[in-house]
Amino acid sequence: MKNQSNEQVSQQSKPSARQLLRTQSYWDLLKATLITSLGLIAVFSANLIDTYFVSQLGTSELAALSLVLPIANLLLALLVGLGIGVSVVSSQQAEGKQKDQNLVLLLLSFVISAVLSVGLVFAVPWILRQMGGSESLIELGTGYLVFWLISFPFLAICMVGAAILRGQKKMAQASRIMVGIAITSSCLDPVFIFGCLSVPALGMEGAAIAALFARIGGAGYTLMILYRLHQWRRSTDLCFTRLKAAARDVAKLSLTAMFNRVQTPIAALFATALMAWHSEAAVASFGLVNAIQGFSMVLLSALANTIGPYLGAAIKQQQGAQVKQVLRYTLIFLCAWGVLNSAVQYLYAKPITGAFSRDPAIEYLAVFYMQLVPISMVGLGLMIVTNTFYYAVKKPMHSIYLTIFRSYGLFLLPCFLGLLVADIKGAFVGVFLGQCVLILICLALLKRAVLEIESTDNTRIMLTNKFVASSTCEVNPRP
Repeated sequence: MKNQSNEQVSQQSKPSARQLLRTQSYWDLLKATLITSLGLIAVFSANLIDTYFVSQLGTSELAALSLVLPIANLLLALLVGLGIGVSVVSSQQAEGKQKDQNLVLLLLSFVISAVLSVGLVFAVPWILRQMGGSESLIELGTGYLVFWLISFPFLAICMVGAAILRGQKKMAQASRIMVGIAITSSCLDPVFIFGCLSVPALGMEGAAIAALFARIGGAGYTLMILYRLHQWRRSTDLCFTRLKAAARDVAKLSLTAMFNRVQTPIAALFATALMAWHSEAAVASFGLVNAIQGFSMVLLSALANTIGPYLGAAIKQQQGAQVKQVLRYTLIFLCAWGVLNSAVQYLYAKPITGAFSRDPAIEYLAVFYMQLVPISMVGLGLMIVTNTFYYAVKKPMHSIYLTIFRSYGLFLLPCFLGLLVADIKGAFVGVFLGQCVLILICLALLKRAVLEIESTDNTRIMLTNKFVASSTCEVNPRP
């Protein structure tokens, strides 16, 4: 009896899907989104701070950073996809197996990222040359990216460790790792870039060295947290068989997420190459506005993480009206964000770009982009929401198709055609038009999906009514 009462109490302490639906409101979604965005703001602000300090060195350094950032973002996307698989595998492990299994997952991620880093270190000059970088940009970019790649395995430990903690419902500790790395890197940036006391000025390479020290510290902190949680034994078996089994389990869940995540960075890499073939000012301005837009998209990324449980609960309960309500709240949020974001960037485009670069060519192109494109960023927000919806209804392939079509058909192709027709400004107009088309496509897809849920809901209600009517006739037969 005592065990049964304990089980009942534990079940009551966990909010059910129905309870989650009853308590949801627009303000609940807004509050959860703002809380989730705090950690993301710290992470994305580190990239923006890197861009700011490097831009103070000159146009060539800003152009070189803009050239190498798509490569870094591509590797980060792979880590995010790997983290999704690791988080699920960790959450599904039995309590007794977690202690050793998580150590195997960490070692596996470190080995994979280290092998990838070593291979790319020797290929960096060739990659940058294929992207259209000049010899001066290749030299600057190689110096930065080599140190960034050295720090990549330590970042893998941090991100995979945070994924393990999220899989075990320890969200605060997971976010503390990434926020700590971002703050430490941002504080060390001016020390290594411009020099301080006995530390020499290292220029652009200093930004990567600051990230290296921050990630080494973050990896040590991650291992300390996990050791305290699991008390790894010295006799832990790390044979090849266990590594192979862990790799198989993670690969089943991570490959789809990785493939979906890398499409946008790959398209951005090709677009950056188009800009680099044109001029240093073009690639520098393109990298600058991408860093600014990435920071402005933080709220939308947080929104996608927030609405997932609400959509999942509504779909699980087959509540078409609740799905419409969540999506209606989301559209209101997106519209408000789009108006505010575009208004701020339109009004303050010159001061913002002037803080990063005094080059007239860079400032002119960046201001043109910021006064035109941000309002169409609502399309990216709608795509994120649509992809979240597809994952909630267990249709991941639909999400992949949409991401691929947007990355290449509605971003890279219009950018290329615009560049051919009207130079750099034409490329920016192409990006704007492509994202406007994306708005219409996502709205149509969401409307169609909601109608399918409502039709399923109506069919279920009709069958239930028929069953109730037939049961009534059996219980109360006609005289």
